[in-house]
Amino acid sequence: MVAGYSSGPAGTRAVLWTAAGAIRELGALPDRTNSRAVSINKRGDIVGTVGSSPTTRAFVWTANGGMQDLGMLPGDQESEAVQINDAGDVVGWSGGPAGTRAVLWSGGGAVQDLGTLQGGRYNRARAINARGEVVGFSDSAHDSRAFLWTRSGGMQDLNSLIPASSGFVLTEAVAINDQGMIVAIGGGH
Repeated sequence: MVAGYSSGPAGTRAVLWTAAGAIRELGALPDRTNSRAVSINKRGDIVGTVGSSPTTRAFVWTANGGMQDLGMLPGDQESEAVQINDAGDVVGWSGGPAGTRAVLWSGGGAVQDLGTLQGGRYNRARAINARGEVVGFSDSAHDSRAFLWTRSGGMQDLNSLIPASSGFVLTEAVAINDQGMIVAIGGGH
């Protein structure tokens, strides 16, 4: 199965391509159109975004429950889901007047703010693995930095986990596998 989106005269719609080649539209939320599916887990649960900026909403779609709004942090106006793991944990961001914050929706539960790096005001989560470890980017007292978030350790700068003599500054983490290996973007300093 593959999740994605299809565009046409009626707008953009989140869709699921089945193994048999059929295309299934995932629907919409009340008063919202233009949906995009961006991640699917082994159970076939799908996450993405529905609506148009500045009022987009993160959604999860399941075969039994259809499309459901994941919500956002109190006081925010929009949210986006970017990845779902096989346990149903979803990561993305929630945004409003104070900026964007990396968030976690655990197994359909309430939205959780993952915090920021020291001196930071905004961030976004990019990926989550089976262990619930989250990666992304955050501003900090030292500009943009890649982060790793764990339930036990909170958010930490990935640059603190590589040798200072490496000559690299990791600015964004974009993927993490189930063994904890991370793909990050960076450059020399």
